[in-house]
Amino acid sequence: KNNLDAYRGQYEGRSPLLFIFVLDNIDTVEATDDMTVTVTTKTPWPSFPNFLWSDGRVGMIGQAQLDDAEECDKNLIGTGPFIKKEWKINDSFLAERNPDYWQTDADGTQLPYLDEIEFRPQSEMNQRVEGIQTGMFDAAHIQGGQALSLAEPLAEQGQANLVANSDFAEVSYLLFNERQPPFDNLDARMAVAQALDR
Repeated sequence: KNNLDAYRGQYEGRSPLLFIFVLDNIDTVEATDDMTVTVTTKTPWPSFPNFLWSDGRVGMIGQAQLDDAEECDKNLIGTGPFIKKEWKINDSFLAERNPDYWQTDADGTQLPYLDEIEFRPQSEMNQRVEGIQTGMFDAAHIQGGQALSLAEPLAEQGQANLVANSDFAEVSYLLFNERQPPFDNLDARMAVAQALDR
């Protein structure tokens, strides 16, 4: 209940911005017992259950994070394979193996296999590709045709393994706030829709 309330802007110290509009169709959220939350929508919303879990859109936030608006983004909790060891904002994120991780592989070996993993954010796709080429990175996530055209020659020359997958291609949406100008006017919304090169 508290998570949905936070996403809807109903929780003190939280400003969910986009989710206020996205979840506007929710009328009430009620904890009916210790293991059940009943969500009532203003109008039928058949895709609501899928919406909650698809694409990692809405995560379950621990109560400690909900209660700590100032530090919740730095004091991470979870049950994943790695635990935060060191975080240098906009530089690197070092995570170490979670000794209490619950999952094993098919042979019963405790996961994860790695002792630690480091993430280095790179805003430019070409920096990611260059990082692979120079050996700065062991792996990189790239997207878009231009980045792919930079990575393909590395794969052809045997300098990198390239895995291209479009199975989960993302569909993006443009949302309008119809409660205030200019998008309270249907003509304005239609003008933007027609102006987009789709």
